[in-house]
Amino acid sequence: MNQHYSNEHSSAEVVVNPSLPPALSGVLEVVRVWTDPEARGQGFATELLKSITEDADIEGVVLILTPRIFGKTAGLQDLAKWYERFGFSTIQRSPVVLMARMPQIYKAKLSPIAGAAIEVSRG
Repeated sequence: MNQHYSNEHSSAEVVVNPSLPPALSGVLEVVRVWTDPEARGQGFATELLKSITEDADIEGVVLILTPRIFGKTAGLQDLAKWYERFGFSTIQRSPVVLMARMPQIYKAKLSPIAGAAIEVSRG
């Protein structure tokens, strides 16, 4: 999976979180999604996040992120709703908001970690 995604007005970065244990090697963190302020609201970041989630589906990768506000165009709640459009769910609210996204089964051959996480979530 790519680490850097970009288009003419936006960029994003996906990394392995070094604080996660090696057993969670199938989990990547979206650490930055940025759009130039004058180009916001035109779909540039949406294009990038679609690419990131499609790649994660293909590779069976779980994505996590902590929504952070940059600028004053949206509140944290609005930002979380935007990520929800791409399949992210809030899994922690305090001390910080943490969101996660499982790979879409119909698109991906699941990694063992992703498959186990889906089974646990089903009960």
